[in-house]
Amino acid sequence: KGQQMVDREKPDLIILDVMMPLQSGIRLYRALKTDSTSADIPVIILSGITQHSFMKSQEALTAFGGSDIPAPEAYIEKPADFETLSMHIEKVIRRE
Repeated sequence: KGQQMVDREKPDLIILDVMMPLQSGIRLYRALKTDSTSADIPVIILSGITQHSFMKSQEALTAFGGSDIPAPEAYIEKPADFETLSMHIEKVIRRE
């Protein structure tokens, strides 16, 4: 569903949680970054899962035959304050 929504809406930025009710954010991130229509959309991950754990999961998926994918533009661990999130959004939008 997430990929379909991205394909339909074509957002300028995606804020993604790793833990989602209907789909794995880990797999959705990989799908977004390996699909030519969404690979260039910046992604900020906002999650209660540590960045280390997320990156290890991506390494494991790559080791099992998946494509190597880039790290997200920002990874913010919950709980996050508004200032931190808005700072990262601003950086991504400005492409800093």
